[in-house]
Formats: sequence, structure tokens, C-alpha cells
Amino acid sequence: MTHTDSPMDFTDEHFIALGKLVIAFQNLEEAITYSIQFITEPNFRENVFLPVVLNELSFASRLKLLSNFVETTPIEHFIPSGCEHERTRRDEYPEVIEKLRDGIKLAREAEEYRNQLLHSYWLASPHMYAAPNTVIRVKRRTKSDRSVSQQEAITPDRILLIVEQMHSAREKIFMAANHLNIWLRMQSSNITVERDAPQAAQPLAPRPSP
Repeated sequence: MTHTDSPMDFTDEHFIALGKLVIAFQNLEEAITYSIQFITEPNFRENVFLPVVLNELSFASRLKLLSNFVETTPIEHFIPSGCEHERTRRDEYPEVIEKLRDGIKLAREAEEYRNQLLHSYWLASPHMYAAPNTVIRVKRRTKSDRSVSQQEAITPDRILLIVEQMHSAREKIFMAANHLNIWLRMQSSNITVERDAPQAAQPLAPRPSP
């Protein structure tokens, strides 16, 4: 123990940070769910079946579904050949997709660390000493025929860093998916206009002479 150590126990700041983590994770999960709907079809609100299916999936499964769709869907799904502003959209497309990929990567890392936090047990006692505002997270795993213990000193600031990462992931994913959805809706609108446009009257064929 050093002169800077203090009793190792949870503080209100720990509990506030953990509460923020829970809320940020729920918001991120909701953003991923909406983003899947955004990029799969233009009028996603009309599809009542897809949200039911997505709500049965875990966070990891939703994130994997979003990632797989991004990586396997051709650009023509969002920017069909010959569409209005095709050149401009194709120039913007790599940046939008890269932002979505960055968000997915941040979300995957944040989820992994969040799981470690929630599935660990904690060493905290007024009879133990550590740096101020610090508790110890312990995670045990079985590798081959032995048990491996991982320990990490946790402060409220460490937890809040993950909260900020979740906020960043949510913003990147949601903004990029919304951008793609705008393109889909404009495309759908153009198709509807063309379908509903009145057809030009066809000239009548001349009657045969008697």
C-alpha cells in the first residue's frame, strides 16, 4: 500500500458509469436494428415482419447481419445504373460505407468489453486498498486443462470510455445507414413516379378501306 492508496470499494461514480453503459448499449442495439431496416428496403416502416425477426436476434447476430449485408450487397442496390445523380452518389459511396464499417468495428469492440464487464466478478472491500476510485474486475476462463484468471483495475473513467465508444459507434452506423436509406427512398420515389405517369395516347390505326 502506498500513501496514495485508499479502500477499494465501489463509489457512486462506478454505479453511474455502469448505468450509462447499460443505456448506451441499448441505444446502440436499437440503432443497429433500425439500420438493418434502413438499408434493406426504402419503405421499411411498411414491413412489420422484419422488426419481429430482428428482435429475436442477439446483439451480436444483428451486428453480424448488418456487416454481412454491407459487405455482400452490390452498389447497384443503392445506386442503380442510370439513376439521377449517379456519378455524385458513386463518388460519395466509399466514404459512407467506410463510416458504416468503422461504426460496426467500434460496436463489436464495445460489445466485447461490455460483456467482459458484466460477466466478471469484482474485488471490492473497504479492507482492501488500491488507487483511488479503483476496483478490480476478475474474469476466469478455461483453456485446455487449466483455468486462466484475468484481472483489470477499473475506474469510472475507464467505463465511461466504453460509453463514449458506444455513442460514436451509434452515430456512425445510424448516420451512414440513414444516408443509404435516402438514396433508396429517392430511387423508390422515381420508380413510383414513372409507374404512375400517364402514358401517351397511342394513335389509332387507320381503318381499312371498304
